[in-house]
Amino acid sequence: HVHSSFNAAKRCVGHARRAADSLMEMGKNNKELAVSSGLCSGSAHCGPVGNNELKVFAIMGQVAVTASLLERFGRHEGHKVTCDGSVQRELAFLYDMRLLPVDVTVRGREAPLRVFEVTESSLQAAKGNHEGEWLYHVSDDVWGPYNTACLKYLIGEGDEAVEILDAQEKVGVEAPQSVRLAVESLREAISMGASCSVLQ
Repeated sequence: HVHSSFNAAKRCVGHARRAADSLMEMGKNNKELAVSSGLCSGSAHCGPVGNNELKVFAIMGQVAVTASLLERFGRHEGHKVTCDGSVQRELAFLYDMRLLPVDVTVRGREAPLRVFEVTESSLQAAKGNHEGEWLYHVSDDVWGPYNTACLKYLIGEGDEAVEILDAQEKVGVEAPQSVRLAVESLREAISMGASCSVLQ
C-alpha cells in the first residue's frame, strides 16, 4: 500500500486533477500489474511522526481512512481508480466518471459513501492546437443519464431510474459499449429487486 498526498507538504494548485492524472497514468503504464487506487480530498493531519531516530511523514484523519477504503473496494471489485463525491464534483468536467450502484458504509460517517469509477479523461486537445497552448474542448457527459438513474436506484426509487434509462434510449444516441453494459447491469439489478452492496 502506498499513500500519496497532494497539497500537503507543499502547496499544489489543482491538486485533485494532478492526483487523478497521476493515478490514471500509473494504471496505463502498469497494465501487467493489478493496480487499484482510491482518490479522496479533504482535511487531514499531515507531518512527521516519530522520534529523533526514526520519523515518517504521516497522513492521518478521515480522508486517509476513506482513501484506503476506496482503494480496497476498487481492488475487490476490479476498478483501477475510484473516488468519492467530493473529488467527483471537482473533476466532473475533466474526467468521465461512473457512479457505482453500491452503498459503502464508513465507520464514523452517517451517510453512505457514494463511489465513482474514474474511467478516462473527457478533455481532448482542440484541432490545430499547438504544443504548450491550453486549448481544449470537453466531450459529452457519457455517464450523466446513467449516473442519475443509478443514484435513483441507490435511494430506493427504482421506477424513476428505469424511466430515466428509457428516456435516454429514446434519444437515439449511440452510447459507448462500457455505458451500454453498465445500463444492462443496472436494469437487471432493478428488475431483480437486488439490494445495494455494502462494504464496511
